[in-house]
Amino acid sequence: MPRYWTGRRAEALEEGWHDARQARKNGQLAGVERLLLRILSLAAHSDQPYTVQQALEEVETLHEEAATPMTHEALLLARGIAHHDADSALTAHRLIKLRGDVHLSVICCLCLTPSAWEAPSAPQSPVPRSSATSPYRDFAKANRS
Repeated sequence: MPRYWTGRRAEALEEGWHDARQARKNGQLAGVERLLLRILSLAAHSDQPYTVQQALEEVETLHEEAATPMTHEALLLARGIAHHDADSALTAHRLIKLRGDVHLSVICCLCLTPSAWEAPSAPQSPVPRSSATSPYRDFAKANRS
């Protein structure tokens, strides 16, 4: 999806959807969760809520079909991104960290960064919080070495 960064966002997203459909059609489910997460992330970054919801639904369907630890992690992360759900993103990060997946771990960290949920038009907007504590503070505390 390098087209995304050159300004050809619609083309990049459509190519991603095409690749995801082709892989599923061919029965190649392994790795599709990463592609769907990428689509979801790009759509969220481009403020395309319909596409975000569509990608989330595809991740949910994939997890129902495959039910692997990786699709579970992807589902948690997708919910974190789509719904600004810090609890899901933090749970995903903890699972991903145990498995040692640096790429997805970084995506989780970006999702948990306070600025990830601030609206561009309102830099002082509040950061979504988990029900009891600050997810960012919990994340930072859990990852001190």
